[in-house]
Amino acid sequence: MKPSQKLFSVFLFASLCAVHLSAQLEVATNGKVKLGNPRPGDDTNNETTVNAFGVGTDTYRIGARISFGDYGASSTGGSNIFIGEYSATSTGGSDSDALQLHGKNAIWFTTQGSANSPFVAMRLESNGQLLVRSTIAQSQSSLSDIRLKSNVKAIENSVGLLRQLNGIKYDFNLKLVSQEQMAALELARPTNEKERASIAKTRAEFEKLNQPVKDQYGFSAQAVKEILPELVTETPDGYLAVNYVAMVPILVEALKAQQVQIEKLQQELTDIRTNCCKE
Repeated sequence: MKPSQKLFSVFLFASLCAVHLSAQLEVATNGKVKLGNPRPGDDTNNETTVNAFGVGTDTYRIGARISFGDYGASSTGGSNIFIGEYSATSTGGSDSDALQLHGKNAIWFTTQGSANSPFVAMRLESNGQLLVRSTIAQSQSSLSDIRLKSNVKAIENSVGLLRQLNGIKYDFNLKLVSQEQMAALELARPTNEKERASIAKTRAEFEKLNQPVKDQYGFSAQAVKEILPELVTETPDGYLAVNYVAMVPILVEALKAQQVQIEKLQQELTDIRTNCCKE
């Protein structure tokens, strides 16, 4: 054996020993993968497929994170994607016990489609804007503590604002599957009956997703922007969105103003009847 080969063999043996002793990366005989140092007394028969332990030396192994992608390779820095307890560190800090999914630019929840053009079912933008396709929500609350508000003013001319708005009934034509996705599906060339059936099923699902949602009620965002521009925002796709929840206070104040007018008219009518009876 050549000296260089002997040196490489010694280096390889030492490396394997170091990995085995420190267990920073271990692939067990059952196919499970461990990252980091396991805690003493861990039940090896009751583990997930992949374990990622924190960098701490205590028995809790806090600060574990799993990162994917370029890990913030940009001028602005920061992790593009990581999963873990962001606030937990090896030197202490709050332990939130909350799973945090972090995306520097946004968080997308996708399904179907292709790797380059997925169907986005839900999207959380970096500015906090949440876009959910075919939204179904229950028990939804908005943060509205008065301690978080400043420059508080009464809503003026609420009735006048509402009189300028025009409610409409419409079919919602948001196509959930893009033309690129449909075109990519048409380019598929099945080689057997199973693939042909799968493509046909996907095509039917895509066509169903692109069907308009019938008989919806709302407003034209363009019209609302002319009257209440604060309630209209633009999505990254260039479409306008209306904050319908923010209209509730305007409706409440308008109803109150109308009730005052009604009570005033009722009092005037009562006074007229009273005066007529006296005469």
